[in-house]
Amino acid sequence: MINSPAAFREQLFMNFTTKFAIVATMTNGGDILDMLHAWFTPHGKAMVAATDCLLLTQYAHDSNQLHQYKSEGTKQHTLAINALRISLSKPEAVNDDDALSATDALGVCEAMGLGELLTGIPQGQDAWRQHSRGLCTLIKLRGPQCLSSPSAHVHGMVFNAMHAGLGDSITSRKAFPLSGPDWQQALESSCSGRVWCMYHMVCEFPGFLERMDNMPYSKAPQDEAMEVLTGLIDIQHKLQEWLFSWYQEMLGLPFHADSITSYPSFIADHGPLADQFPIVYSFPTFVEAIGMMGYWTMLLLVQEAIYDLSIRSYALEHTTPHQRDMFCANAYESADAICQCAPYYVSPKSASEEGQWQSAGGTLDLYSSMFWSVRWYEKHNDTSKLDFCKSVLEHRTLGQAAETTPVDDWWVLGKVFLLQRLVWRECIGPAVCALRRVRSVPDRCSMPASSSASLSSWEMLTPDSSVLLASHRRSESVMSDLAVGQSPDRPRPMMRATRSGPFLFHWTTEAEDI
Repeated sequence: MINSPAAFREQLFMNFTTKFAIVATMTNGGDILDMLHAWFTPHGKAMVAATDCLLLTQYAHDSNQLHQYKSEGTKQHTLAINALRISLSKPEAVNDDDALSATDALGVCEAMGLGELLTGIPQGQDAWRQHSRGLCTLIKLRGPQCLSSPSAHVHGMVFNAMHAGLGDSITSRKAFPLSGPDWQQALESSCSGRVWCMYHMVCEFPGFLERMDNMPYSKAPQDEAMEVLTGLIDIQHKLQEWLFSWYQEMLGLPFHADSITSYPSFIADHGPLADQFPIVYSFPTFVEAIGMMGYWTMLLLVQEAIYDLSIRSYALEHTTPHQRDMFCANAYESADAICQCAPYYVSPKSASEEGQWQSAGGTLDLYSSMFWSVRWYEKHNDTSKLDFCKSVLEHRTLGQAAETTPVDDWWVLGKVFLLQRLVWRECIGPAVCALRRVRSVPDRCSMPASSSASLSSWEMLTPDSSVLLASHRRSESVMSDLAVGQSPDRPRPMMRATRSGPFLFHWTTEAEDI
């Protein structure tokens, strides 16, 4: 089929971009489509073969004709792998953008189900990991100085490596390859957008997970637990600051609370289980939805690790029962927030909204995040919420294997893998992130209060005493705040910082006393 390359490749590419056509109508949508064109621009023979393979995989998935493309898919995959091997065997392979781009494209291709295309058998998640690790290795070998390059392509490849590499490192609980001090300094100085800043903030998180797993073998597990717990809580606080900075750039609410009765089709599909979350969340567009879902998912991962560590025997002396209850409650709020988005994700209210979700892989974005909520509920034997999740997940989209393992999917489920990169990179936040330079813990503790929104100073755990880490709960619920609704004639909402939970802020209006 690809023997007539120009015509057929263009046909496949048009099919691919059509799936993102709704994006073109959004703010910055043209930039996203331009990025798609730039991303598919070949940098050599390996990149050509890899993108041909990706385009064919996408087409086979979308047309539900996997069986018809096994022969061609096998051929294209073999060509792509051989071309990549040749590119990697060259002396200049480390600095060859062709090898870098081909490795990245094949990783996306595996995430979109290439193994299943060729064999008809679910392949699990190992294939995309290998390409992700290869991409990170190539970038690491270039060294942090590669971020000084003016090449937008190189910066894009580093961003992609952080996107996929962090997913691999977190789910495998191994330190992220680009988390060393030199890389951290280079990444901080190169932060060019809000999501880049988030990735930089959590670079050390996988390393903390690895240290947690190795803690029983430590010569001083109590001291190790103290250091890791402090680091995890610092990451949680950075994430909350990240959300605060994003909120400040918004013209309106990023989401609002609705009654579940606003989604009659969801109630019809799930019956009494729909009442598990009487208050649910809706979003202005799927850009805010993907952004908030990504934030809540990452926050849940960190909060789950904090709680898991706090209840271990060698950490008990550093925390109080009240603190451990607070850690648990915070993680529960994040897990619940993900589930409270389900009606919005799976019950589009208009043809336009449905088109957005189809182009964005919207339900896949929900399912992959909900797997983390399921894992949390399983740990706590919360059968009622597990039944809710099971009911939602049983309505999986065509092509999703029911036995797909949890965890990995937030980063790698099909089109979400690529589209999240594009939407997050171009649509969420300004070109230059306000958090480009992350404040240190002492800086945050001494941060002055602002009249419109202030972050209360927080107390850190110290080696010689157990200090309240989570001694305060937010005094008012964001659900009750937002459930009131916003009418056009009401004052624009402002934000007041709260001290815990996944929302961080209590919404007020200019007429209220902050």
